[in-house]
Amino acid sequence: MAGRVLLVPADVERLRADAGRSTHPRLDFDELAASLDARVLSWSDVDACEGGVVRFLARTAGRNVALAWLGWTSGASTCFTAAENVGMALALLLRVKRRGLVHVMIGHMLSAPKKVPVFKALGLRRGIDAVIAYSSRQTRFAEERLGFDASRLHRIHFHCDERFFLPPAMLEPAPPERAGIVAVGRELRDYPTLVAAVADMDVPVTIVGSSPWSRREDQLAGAELPDNVTLASGLSYEELRALYASAELAVVPLQDVDSPAGVTAIYEALATGTPTVVSDTPGIADSLEGGEGVERVPPGDVDALRESIAWLLADANKREQMGRAGRAAVEEDRGLDVFVERVTRVVERTERAVRGTAVDGDASEHADAVEDTDSAADPAPAHGGRFGGRTFGQLVRGASRVLLSRWRLRKVQQLGSRVRIWGRPRVTNLGHMVIGDRTTIFSHTVRSEFVAHPGGRLEIGHGVFVNYGASLSAHRLVRIGDGSQIGSYAIMMDNDYHAVGDLDRLPDSAPIVLGRNVWLGVRVVVLKGVTIGDNAVIGAGSVVTKDVPANCLAAGVPAKVIRRFDAEEDAAAARDGEARATDGDVVDADAPADAPRPTAEA
Repeated sequence: MAGRVLLVPADVERLRADAGRSTHPRLDFDELAASLDARVLSWSDVDACEGGVVRFLARTAGRNVALAWLGWTSGASTCFTAAENVGMALALLLRVKRRGLVHVMIGHMLSAPKKVPVFKALGLRRGIDAVIAYSSRQTRFAEERLGFDASRLHRIHFHCDERFFLPPAMLEPAPPERAGIVAVGRELRDYPTLVAAVADMDVPVTIVGSSPWSRREDQLAGAELPDNVTLASGLSYEELRALYASAELAVVPLQDVDSPAGVTAIYEALATGTPTVVSDTPGIADSLEGGEGVERVPPGDVDALRESIAWLLADANKREQMGRAGRAAVEEDRGLDVFVERVTRVVERTERAVRGTAVDGDASEHADAVEDTDSAADPAPAHGGRFGGRTFGQLVRGASRVLLSRWRLRKVQQLGSRVRIWGRPRVTNLGHMVIGDRTTIFSHTVRSEFVAHPGGRLEIGHGVFVNYGASLSAHRLVRIGDGSQIGSYAIMMDNDYHAVGDLDRLPDSAPIVLGRNVWLGVRVVVLKGVTIGDNAVIGAGSVVTKDVPANCLAAGVPAKVIRRFDAEEDAAAARDGEARATDGDVVDADAPADAPRPTAEA
């Protein structure tokens, strides 16, 4: 039997020819084929077939179905399908006869309404051994609605070629000094909102509304545009790279959809060190984890987009900081090399699992290669009987807690799974709120309050703990990173509410951003415009008026850095010590018996 084949729904030969004629980013399918030792089959192979079943299928059912037939009859041991339109067709063929094939599929938009009944009616999940998705919303949908087992679902970041898309300092010749705004891409873009936001601004805007993959119509074709907006098309990749590198700011305006549309343009801009404003849609949330180099705005909100653009254009230092952070994020976790390595490991692990040849170390290898899928259900323990070691009463109480939490947070637009609440928090949502998976909120002794003012955005990440009496207020943006812990009576306000000397005037707002695993002690106050880095610890009673770097302990009024940590483990130890030092104030002795203790390990 032959080895692996990679099914790519595109004209591969044309893409290779284009890449050979000019400076061009690496082709991801060729990089994957080399890593997997696989043969690429594409529309080019379908078109090359003369007569027979393949030509008949191409004429009657389309080239994607014909491509799936080529993979099914190739004699390969493993088929990797690069899109669900081909993958679904191959899954149906595998339902007819397996042929010993292992099938791994990339699922870009499994939640599309027209795909769901097809998946269910034909039982297509039985013909797919593993699904790779770029969004946890897609993996959760596949598990909850399509019936996939969580062990077969893998979420990884998309990619860009970090060796091709480079910051200005790494290009020869160097591009001119940065100026203006660039917007790139066509798939599910919301360019009318961008045009409306910049119409009265004194800044040049270049929109490259083209894509080699998208079949959607150009939204701005024939539209009357402001004098400062220019449309560009037919750019080479080298010209596109130079355009990114010469822009002060990139904007990726998106429609409010579940798919990770826009991720390519976002990563390309970040790789060139260009700070980026992005519509914060459900499908793109995972791609922006950590917030490196991006400013997020609600989709379709002209005023919020205009305000964010104006704010960044006026702050050169902030743009430079975001540019460095964005480039670092791509190099670390969003580059093509990392993507290829992760996909390769998923394929290899799936092959071993399907063929019963799994070896010791699979679990750790998989953990290194692929990000957690954030399954909607807790993983079952290794032992424990019918209910996984839990009594029926515990299961009922846990389910009741989750359902009650969803009711009390019904005003939140994006609410993750397994969010739990004790007490009744006060929620005033006139803007946009996001609360991630596994977040816990105490509001039983003194009510916690969450406020999003008109145009404001309050974001709470995954696995966050918020203690009683906390007050979070967003006129513009308050963002709390994954795994952070907010002590009792902590206050975060991105607006001063009154200007000095003029109590009737509402001053400008400035975002508050907390990184991952940040610990705020009891009665900490965080004022507008503050960014606190990953793993930082803020001592009890502190007032934070300036940015706090990652991996450090800060305290005082105003807060100052007391010491820095050499490693993340030291940060965890410091957070644990801070918890013990303030333990009497962190949680009420009268808390419900089933409430988790908010320790550094919570």
